[in-house]
Amino acid sequence: MMNPPGETREERERMTRLALSRVVRRRMTGRRPRRISQAGLARRSGVSRSYVYSVLAAEASGPLFLYLELCGGLATDPCDLLRELLYERDAIRGASRDA
Repeated sequence: MMNPPGETREERERMTRLALSRVVRRRMTGRRPRRISQAGLARRSGVSRSYVYSVLAAEASGPLFLYLELCGGLATDPCDLLRELLYERDAIRGASRDA
């Protein structure tokens, strides 16, 4: 995947954090008989509630290990979540260009 000319690393990081936030929220609320709370996701993932909150608020992305732990808490294949995250980031990128 090529980065568009003129797009800064900071812009890509912001879009990636926002995409991760949206994807994790969707996974917490969809495709399951019941919702997963922030505290429940933190407990199932073995990460702090403050980290889950910062991901959902698009304030943090974190290291690969924490990403893998979140995938475990969501009972999601890391590759599927990453693919969804990249599609979401491309949608954010497209929407920001149209604005």
